[in-house]
Amino acid sequence: MIDLYRKLNNPEKSIAYFTLMINDGIYPTLPILNAIIDTFAKNGDQVNAILWFNMIIHYELIPDSYSYTSIINMYTKFVIADQTEFYIPNVS
Repeated sequence: MIDLYRKLNNPEKSIAYFTLMINDGIYPTLPILNAIIDTFAKNGDQVNAILWFNMIIHYELIPDSYSYTSIINMYTKFVIADQTEFYIPNVS
């Protein structure tokens, strides 16, 4: 359901189902958090996208390429390029 509401561009419903899941004792997975991050990122809501990105760390998960790509695409799409460097490791 969370991914369905991501596709429907409805982050509020995604979060409502996430809350139900947590209340039922179901531990969140990386794909679930990535779906929520992507919903906010596609709307340029950097505050909530970063908040949910940090939830990955909170739940002791490891961000994957999808996690980073959602954030980087948001920053580049909404011309916040100076923030993108934070999410790209130093490759010198």
